[in-house]
Amino acid sequence: MTQDVRPLRVWRQGKQLSQIIAYIWRWADDESEPKKRKNALKLNTYFMKDDSKLSVEELLKRLGNQTHNKCDTNLKKLFRADPRKWLHDGKPDSDEAAELLVAVFGEKRINNPDKYLSPMFNSVELGDEKDIISPYYEFHIDPSSFIGELRDPDLETPFAFRYYVSFPPRPELGEATVTKKQLEDWIKDDKNEDVYPSVPFIPVTTT
Repeated sequence: MTQDVRPLRVWRQGKQLSQIIAYIWRWADDESEPKKRKNALKLNTYFMKDDSKLSVEELLKRLGNQTHNKCDTNLKKLFRADPRKWLHDGKPDSDEAAELLVAVFGEKRINNPDKYLSPMFNSVELGDEKDIISPYYEFHIDPSSFIGELRDPDLETPFAFRYYVSFPPRPELGEATVTKKQLEDWIKDDKNEDVYPSVPFIPVTTT
């Protein structure tokens, strides 16, 4: 992958992630739209801690990775979902994550490779390749910032780039922070050149 293409991929990943959070913020408390509210609450669970454990093989592969980071495990369930394939396979009931992503982004955008990355992160980026040792992302939730960041590996985990997803408490919606319409407009924005939302109170992880 060329240097010109790689930043674009990182930006698109960060934008899609920001739009998922915007969807949660917009609809999780809106009882007038029960279907969207249900989807938002389900999506929110992927940003919570997971009690599952890594296998011994995975522990050895990751060379000292911090296994208490359970958000990493849960988020990757969402990030490895392939909603474009899910649509092409006839929408099987077995893939909740893919169905939720279609609810956020819509079938038209999902089916356009120029508008949506499906899956959001590939198997190498997620550390799913079992036969090779290569750099991958380790996801963390940052509840204290509206701007996420990507940190370099350290000596303890030399292959893990720490991807800090900004997911602070939602501010009270309104003209002084962010409105419902501004959230909706950002969710619908499919322009690759629009990397950041127009208001600073929507979390971004595109650094």
